[in-house]
Amino acid sequence: MAGLIETRSLVKRHFPGGLLRRARSGVLAVDRVSLSIERGGIFGLVGESGCGKTTLARAILHLDPPSAGEVFFDGMRLGGMRGRELRELRRRMQIVFQDPNSALDPKMRVGDSVGEGLRNYGVAKAPREERVLELLDLVGIPRAHASRHPHEFSGGQKQRIVIARALTVGPEFLALDEPVSNLDVSIQAQIINLLLDLKARFALTYLFISHDLHLVAYLSDRIGVMFRGRIVECAATAEIMGSPLHPYTRRLFSSVPGVAAEEASREDAPATEPGAAAGKGTTGVGCPYRSFCEVEEPRCALLEPDLADAGGGHMVACIRAGPGVV
Repeated sequence: MAGLIETRSLVKRHFPGGLLRRARSGVLAVDRVSLSIERGGIFGLVGESGCGKTTLARAILHLDPPSAGEVFFDGMRLGGMRGRELRELRRRMQIVFQDPNSALDPKMRVGDSVGEGLRNYGVAKAPREERVLELLDLVGIPRAHASRHPHEFSGGQKQRIVIARALTVGPEFLALDEPVSNLDVSIQAQIINLLLDLKARFALTYLFISHDLHLVAYLSDRIGVMFRGRIVECAATAEIMGSPLHPYTRRLFSSVPGVAAEEASREDAPATEPGAAAGKGTTGVGCPYRSFCEVEEPRCALLEPDLADAGGGHMVACIRAGPGVV
């Protein structure tokens, strides 16, 4: 079944300038990512900082359009849309960023911030204000506080306000980019419960981005693991948590206390952390993870594995992966 969101070989290149310039071809922040997010589901995306998770989310929403590849929303190709057509489609998909402090204008009253999208779409003042107050109520912010400024709220309250703002235009899809990572643990639980309540109430579909594996496993129906701009493994949550196939996934899971991964305590695992600089050096040929891999073999330097079905819809990009292999 086709998903609400589909990406096909999505690529996003960054072109650092000045002293940071690395190559004329740019840096591949997102490298040929193909994924599907089912309508009404929660797709969890995990990986270390800097692996391209946020860039992928922005490319999917065409906030920062991809360099190559395709994005489909409800069967419609975003790359072929321009102007009013794309603007109207954006009402159906929104993003909640990690830091509510930078997401809210400190000079604007929160009621005005929440209603900004509706104002941009030409909604009249009276229904706009009523919609804003309804949503503030729904996320746990008293209506009387709509006239206050962001500095008068706590971090958790500001994130509630940002979530309310994302909902004003009636989206079907929300990209949630580390929405609770800046909050205290007790507040995180409240925001997560709020997101689940809102999902049920409005029949939402989520892309949930986080480095917190426990949280992603709790929320998601399906999990994708990202390494250096590529999805290296993707499967149903129970499948990937119970039987991770890619060596990077096992290393990532083994670094999280309490996560049961059969391969987590291998004695021959390298001391180098997977996000650190490669100790053995890499080239543009072969598997990008091989410098950290405890099961590397000669052909890994020659072949760059594509994401392929290892059985039962468990997708993995490893030449050793498959039924009974890893």
